[in-house]
Amino acid sequence: MANTRESTEIIVKAVPGFAPAWQDFLREWEKVNPPPLYLAMGELAHYIVDAYVRGNTAEFVELFAAIEVALQEENTELHILLSVGLFEDIQNISSHRTFDSKSFRHWLGRESLRAWDQVELACGKSRQGQQNEDHDGGSFGDGRNALVTKEHCRR
Repeated sequence: MANTRESTEIIVKAVPGFAPAWQDFLREWEKVNPPPLYLAMGELAHYIVDAYVRGNTAEFVELFAAIEVALQEENTELHILLSVGLFEDIQNISSHRTFDSKSFRHWLGRESLRAWDQVELACGKSRQGQQNEDHDGGSFGDGRNALVTKEHCRR
């Protein structure tokens, strides 16, 4: 089982176009152990949304496949990093564009969809545009516990 940093590096390698930003991040935070991977996931989220806007989605299949594999690991820290650090950022950034975050759903695997939906429930907005303040994470009603709760969300 890979640790969070190793899994993050595997994900980043699936997106060669993001390599320069990743190298800049590593240089900037080389004296911090562990580096603040949430910041790198925020940068990756911007990269993903910007690539989508440009129609440059060729890297998405491998990227989201790598994320899917990582989410199958039993690593709570990694799950929260990808859910809140990446998926929530993609959803937030997309909400300020001419499309919404649903545009990314077809690239997501089963575990990724589960994490994505948890973020939408805990951090996102309902269909009526109201902040979902009453959802505490909890469970999905089908026996699956939600890993992401309101406390994880960056509002």
